[in-house]
Amino acid sequence: MRRLLTLKFRAGLFEHPFADADRAVALTNNAEARALALRAAQRSLILLKNDGTLPLKLSGSATPLIAVIGPNAAVARLGGYYGQPPVTVSILDGIRNKVGNRAKVEFAQGVRITLNDDWWADEVQLADPAANRRLIDEAVSAARAADQIVLAIGDTEQTSREGWAKTHLGRSHQLGLGGEQQALFDALRALASR
Repeated sequence: MRRLLTLKFRAGLFEHPFADADRAVALTNNAEARALALRAAQRSLILLKNDGTLPLKLSGSATPLIAVIGPNAAVARLGGYYGQPPVTVSILDGIRNKVGNRAKVEFAQGVRITLNDDWWADEVQLADPAANRRLIDEAVSAARAADQIVLAIGDTEQTSREGWAKTHLGRSHQLGLGGEQQALFDALRALASR
């Protein structure tokens, strides 16, 4: 508590409890602040093992096909406390921006984890397994001709959140992947090992 109150005191929240929103945006949404955020994000990534997969291979005479697959590929997952940042980049957009016309990028959702991504919704409903099996088939079709597959799976704001009431439960009590994500992974792994 002492550290938290010290930070609030240093920030001037006791003298001026209401922040100046325009000043906050000016301080955090400028080139220097964005460069610092990018550097922090780059340094926070941990690659446990690189067997030569990264960086993505873009050389050669033919244009490679990169299949970007998964429920977390086309959305920037920022957690439940992020507010609305002025700029977000999904994994899919980041790859497309990085490779430009040096590769073809194909996207498939693979599965839906939950019916919606509303962090505030009390009830968390997993997506329909039958619909997910169809999405897995589409993802396998998209990945079949790919030179490389980038798979973005994990949690959503609904499946990994703080529980604050009996009607608004927090994260799952299981460590596995939610929905049919494991089946998606298994199908793509089988395809990649052929």
